[in-house]
Amino acid sequence: MPSVIVASSGTSGPRGNSVLNGSGAPSADTGIDGDWYIDNATPSALVIYGPKTAGAWGSGQSLGAGNALLRNNNLSDLNSVPAARSNLGLGGAAVLNVGSTANTVAGGDDSRIVNALQKTQNLSDLPDKAAARTSLGLANSATRPVGTTSNTVAAGDDTRFTAPDAWVFDVVSYGAVGNGKVVADAAMTASSATLTSATAAFVVGDVGKAVQVLGAGASGETLVGTISAYTSGTQVTLSVTAGSTVSGACAMWASDDTAAIQAAIDAAAAYAVAHSGAATVRIPPASGQFYGIAGGLKTGGSTLGNSQLTLPVYATTGRKITLSIRGTSSGAGVQHWQQTVPNTTGATLLSFGIFASAGAQTTSINAGGNPSVLGGPSQPGGYGIAPGVFSNLYVDIGNLSILTAHSKFGLTYSAIDLSGVANARLQDVAYSTTGTVPGGSYVSPGVFATGLSIGVLLPANGNNDLTIVENVTCGGGYTYGIVVPEHTDIYGLRILYCWAALCPAGSYYSSVGAAHSINATLVSIEQCTFLIYIFGPGTNGLGPTMNLRIDTETSVPRFGCRTSGTGLAAARGRVTIAGLFTPANLTLDYPTGLHIESAQLSYPVTTKTSNYTAISFDEDILADATSGAITITLPTAVGRTRPVTVKKIDASGNPVTIDGAGSETIDGQLVRQLFGQWDYATVAPSGGSWYVKAAPTAISWTDRPSEQGLLAWTYDPNMAGHVTAQSNAGVAGRITLVKIPIREQITWSSIWFGLAGVDAGASLSNCYLGVYDSSGNLKGTTADISSSLMSGATAKAVALTSSFTAAPGMYFIAMLLNGTWATNSLTFKASGAGVSVNAGLTAPNLRYSNMLTGQTSLPSTLTLSSQSTSIINTGWASQWYGVS
Repeated sequence: MPSVIVASSGTSGPRGNSVLNGSGAPSADTGIDGDWYIDNATPSALVIYGPKTAGAWGSGQSLGAGNALLRNNNLSDLNSVPAARSNLGLGGAAVLNVGSTANTVAGGDDSRIVNALQKTQNLSDLPDKAAARTSLGLANSATRPVGTTSNTVAAGDDTRFTAPDAWVFDVVSYGAVGNGKVVADAAMTASSATLTSATAAFVVGDVGKAVQVLGAGASGETLVGTISAYTSGTQVTLSVTAGSTVSGACAMWASDDTAAIQAAIDAAAAYAVAHSGAATVRIPPASGQFYGIAGGLKTGGSTLGNSQLTLPVYATTGRKITLSIRGTSSGAGVQHWQQTVPNTTGATLLSFGIFASAGAQTTSINAGGNPSVLGGPSQPGGYGIAPGVFSNLYVDIGNLSILTAHSKFGLTYSAIDLSGVANARLQDVAYSTTGTVPGGSYVSPGVFATGLSIGVLLPANGNNDLTIVENVTCGGGYTYGIVVPEHTDIYGLRILYCWAALCPAGSYYSSVGAAHSINATLVSIEQCTFLIYIFGPGTNGLGPTMNLRIDTETSVPRFGCRTSGTGLAAARGRVTIAGLFTPANLTLDYPTGLHIESAQLSYPVTTKTSNYTAISFDEDILADATSGAITITLPTAVGRTRPVTVKKIDASGNPVTIDGAGSETIDGQLVRQLFGQWDYATVAPSGGSWYVKAAPTAISWTDRPSEQGLLAWTYDPNMAGHVTAQSNAGVAGRITLVKIPIREQITWSSIWFGLAGVDAGASLSNCYLGVYDSSGNLKGTTADISSSLMSGATAKAVALTSSFTAAPGMYFIAMLLNGTWATNSLTFKASGAGVSVNAGLTAPNLRYSNMLTGQTSLPSTLTLSSQSTSIINTGWASQWYGVS
């Protein structure tokens, strides 16, 4: 009998198909798909159903009489067994038993099977692996490892597949890691180098990274250093000790990516020169929160600038090179005022540069130009200056955010300096210091004026007629938000928390003067001391020219000038101010040629019932003198471009007086009056005075000293609409002289002066007024008037210790002050005349002059030929005096 090998039973599989039977047709729940069914209700007439498909049996088929196989016969009643096996597809092995001899078949686990591959060998038992690979259709790449060298294959995520086009240079490919981190719970103790943070998750690998801690430096400045030692996930040691104790502070740290990003810039620049003249530096979002820029300033050298990341210099005789520096998504988002950390969304560069003092900052600027994170050649290097020297480069910066270390004194770096390149565009860009509003970083923007930081400098005047600012945000922390030259188009600019926001440049450093315009569709300015701050006059004393629409929130919209008024006076164009502001508080530090409009007024008409000083927005003033005579004082005519109309609208006999600012005249007279109802005068500015364009009725008059009970005066006190002030360092111990004509003989007993402001905290002594004749002889003096200067801001008369008879002629009233007082707090009424007060005069006949130093009393004689103007031209001039 043949042997039978019985294998151990395995897990039962699913039921196979069967032939079922029963009396009657099968029901739907009988059997499974693939089964057959025989209805044997009538044995002589069997009916077969199947196979069951999709749960349905279908119609039955009659088997007919005598042709049916009987179940109990177990297929023994087949007509042909071999034919049946053939029909079932069974081979010869189907009739053989399992065994190990001839005419048997081996079991599946028969150990006698030879030349079979064993699964435990994992195909290592193949005799010819190469033939096997060929049989499987595999090529030679199947045997090569993944790698980046020859005889390797690249992985599917190989960065070489995702690398940009040949003209795109990704900073990550050059080694930038962008692993910056920021926390808002940093703490340090003064004189300690320990930094703690519960949320920092410091690691050993943080050692050597640059770090800055907001407010932990001396005087609350940002502390900048490196991480020198790791203690735990919540504590590290810095390379510098804190100068101030802080808690809940913002701390930021990162590896230095300066060299890697510079390498990408250099490679892009080289490609642009060698190929199409254009290339792109790509800055993807950082793997952490930002890219650290901790490298030093590169001053001078081949790039002739003063920046951490430098731009190349190209001769203007060659073709224009276009260099794009771009992130992947907009960086212009505005930091929310409740954020406890700076904005680091998208591609962000964070500079760790800051100056220790204003002197160090000034030295750096003078040596190399404005220190910046990203910059081209600058003025000390010979670029951005007259007659129009620029690097022939178009810099296109977009989708980028640049942060500079916050300095409460404005001693941080510029974000971008493009003043020496020919063309520039900033698109979807933000720049800011690392301060926060909740942290108090921007409470006092005026303090930023201690330094000279400029957020962004655009190509200087004389540029190549292409400067675009589009959707740009200045988050604040700078002395000057942005310096804007001619040929600039602005399409959406926001400036927050700067001392001076928008700085149109008539001239900058040694640039040519602006001759072309600046246009802005909308500039939003908030929490800045100055809305507009002019950098110098333009070409031939005119410009910068601008057409601006400003939206702001400020109680005091203010315009200033970096060149003591010459730039603001030379500025031309139209500025419309919208938003939440107080029109009456518009402050012009100096007269201006700008046409300034208020969007709050549909037409600039105002009605006044009492004395009123017109503001820059005023054009038509309706004066109602029903309750008494009123005076309308005009704004200064210097630099003004629009006329002013004053109309008397009441029927009373009270006059309406139109008075020029200071000593400015109206058709040569100090005032003009309106007496009848509906009388008016339209006056237009010209050359610093006013002329009447239209006036149906006007009567003018001029005061004389006698009409006010005085014997003489230096000028009509109505002209003393300004104040003169100086520091005690500039005035104390010096004798100030004001010339006064005496037309007829008088007895001189007292001197009148206008005390405009007092300093209650001043310490004064040895203060005198006196009179000298034209030969320099002291004719009379007062006692010490120190007490009179300590209170009562009003017109005052002080008696001479002895009266004297003054013959007709020229005299000089002398003032001597000694002591200490707060600068610009002790003030005297004056006409406001500046450097022109001595026009046409020389010593000993100067109208306003100063002499000697270190005096504690008035000397008996003066050598008038030694008259000086050393403090006169700085504002200590044109004081008003009267004689009685």
